[in-house]
Parts: sequence; structure tokens; C-alpha cells
Amino acid sequence: MRPELSWSTAPPAIPHFASTRLLRYGTKRYEVNDHLGNVRASISDRRQFSSTIFDPVITDATDYFPFGAPNRTVSSSAGYRYGFNGKELDKSNEFGTANVYDYGFRIYNPSIGRFLSVDPLTRSYPELTPYQFASNTPIMAIDLDGLEAYFSTDGSYIGLIKGDPTVKVIKSEEMQGRDIKAIHNLVQKGTVESKTLPVYTETTKISTMKLDHLLDLAHIIYGESSGKESDKLAHLLFNREIEYSRLLRLTKVTPMGVDQKTGEKIYPSSSNNKLLKYVDMYGFKDYVLFGTYKPFDQTAIEDYKSTLRMTGIQYDGDDQNYQYLNFFKLKSNVGDLMKKIPVSKSIFKALIDARLGNTTDEFPNFESWKGEGGVTVPLNKERRVRSDQ
Repeated sequence: MRPELSWSTAPPAIPHFASTRLLRYGTKRYEVNDHLGNVRASISDRRQFSSTIFDPVITDATDYFPFGAPNRTVSSSAGYRYGFNGKELDKSNEFGTANVYDYGFRIYNPSIGRFLSVDPLTRSYPELTPYQFASNTPIMAIDLDGLEAYFSTDGSYIGLIKGDPTVKVIKSEEMQGRDIKAIHNLVQKGTVESKTLPVYTETTKISTMKLDHLLDLAHIIYGESSGKESDKLAHLLFNREIEYSRLLRLTKVTPMGVDQKTGEKIYPSSSNNKLLKYVDMYGFKDYVLFGTYKPFDQTAIEDYKSTLRMTGIQYDGDDQNYQYLNFFKLKSNVGDLMKKIPVSKSIFKALIDARLGNTTDEFPNFESWKGEGGVTVPLNKERRVRSDQ
């Protein structure tokens, strides 16, 4: 509820601080959530003065039916990507419908109130259909999408358990022959410490890594080097993520020019800037992954998307790279993956070490690589990004 603010005459002046840094209001958004985490409105950091008060600028507002289908929606032209249960809305039509939510490990269709794939833990809940959402009680509960993935610091995969679909890492010595349920209970009690892996986003917010993201990164490393250069490539991929996050935010607030008629500054948008266009199309995380080779070539981006998510097929020149295909076939079952591709353990360890700062980044470039892991010159030659700083 908005507080009632008033002044006897005019509102107090906002102090101005001289700075060489470019400031532009309207690039940040704040969420207004209900008890289920649904984003009911997003509010811009831009303010409009009305009468004797500052009114917030509401960019998006949505009411939902119980299972998440939008009821009434008011949206800005850009649209806000997050909504029901705070999850990201996928409009790509890749799953046969233009409005599904990405819950990390599974895709949810609010129009039918069901997930599009079977819950991997369905054997533990025989009373429920494997496609159900929130035990069919969406007004009082949310679905955490079933998979909290535990790994140890040596790269060992411990297992999955019902919970938030986040990768959690514990020290190797804490395993001590314990099963996944025992470890999870100790983590919940605070007896055993767990860490999450940081993920850079299109904003200044640092997110946490989900299992599907970790598997995509491991897929790339195995496909490129069979795990022989895991430390180098783990840092390289982290560097790309860090720098593209910075580049995207800088692009949004850097004027392209000035409108000759109005004199107003012209800022980049998805209609005139490839970076903004592709981030809008794929989402920031997926764009950074799919753009690993040629970040501004849409055909190459689509090809790599197909490699990582649909077919596993990748060509090096005229020859098929079977490392990508072999990893892809086992990607849906991490236990089998660890058994049949043993080097995946060292790949997971490299990714964990890079994100937690346990290893040194010796190749502070971020854009891409050619041949046997050789990296290209960074986009900004004056700024050499290091993921360990």
C-alpha cells in the first residue's frame, strides 16, 4: 500500500552528485510478489511526479488463474520475463505452445496445469500423477520442480532430492558413506555446510546455478576437449558470462546517437542491436551458452542450441564430433553419465572450482575458442576479465 506523502509547498529537491558515470533511470525493475511468489507487478526505478507525491511507474501487472494461466495482464512493450511462482516465461514456442514456464529441470504449461515431462522422483509419490503440479493444490502450494542436486567438491555426484532445483556443493569429507537423504537432512539442519554456484545475469543480481545449466557447461567442455582442458574452459565459460552481463548492461544505457527532430538521445533496443535482440529471444543464460562460438550469428546460435538441447549433433568441419553426441545421450541421467563417462567427474570439479574461486584463471579471455582450446582476443582489449577476481 502506498504511503501518503505530502509537502506544504513543493517536494524537496533531490540532491545531485557530479559523476563521470552515465546514469539512466528506467533500466531497473522491482517485483511485487504475492504469497506464492507470483510476480503480480513490476515497477520501474523511474518515478513520475503527480500532485504532491511521487507515483511509481508500473511497467507490468498480472492476475493469474490458480494454475498459472494469466487472467488480466497490463504489460509494457518490452514485457517482463518472470511471472507465475517467479519463474521465467518461455515464449519461444519450442514446446508446442507460446507460453510455458521454465522451472529449471522441467517445463510447466499453465494452460493445462501440468508439467510436460515425468517427475524423476515419481516413485516416491505413487499417489500423484507424475505430471502433477503442486500436488494439485495451487492456491496454497507451489512446485519446486523436484530436483535439488548435490555434488561434492571433488566433482562427485551425490544425487537428487525434492526441493529447489539448485546445485549444492558439500565438502568431500562430509560424504562419509551417507546417502542423499542423510546429507540433505544434515544440510537442512545446518550440521553440514553447502555452497551454491554463482551465475551472472542480465542485471546486477547474482543468481544460483541449476542442474540443467551445469550439465550444459559440462557438455560443452566434454565436446570440445574430452575433459583434457577442463580448468581452462571452465574459467573461459565463466568469463564469457561475467563479461556479457557487463556488456549487456552497458549497452542498454549507452546512447547510439541523437534524434535530429527532438534532440533526444537514442538508446539501443532489440530492433536495432543484435545483442539485445538475441537476449530477448533466448534469455541471457541460454544466449551466452548458444552463442559460445559465434555470438552474433543467428544461424550458428540456432545450430548450437540444437546441439545442446535437441540432437547432440555437432560437426567440426565435415566430421561429426561424437563427443557431443555421446554426452547428450546420457545427459538426462547424471548417475549413468558419471559411470559411462568417468571424466565427467573432473569436469564437474573444474566447473565447481572456477565458480567458487578454488582455481586460478590463467587465460583471462572470455569470448570463444578455436582449435584446441586457444582463446580469441576479448571484445574489449582494455579490459581483460578474470573469473577468479
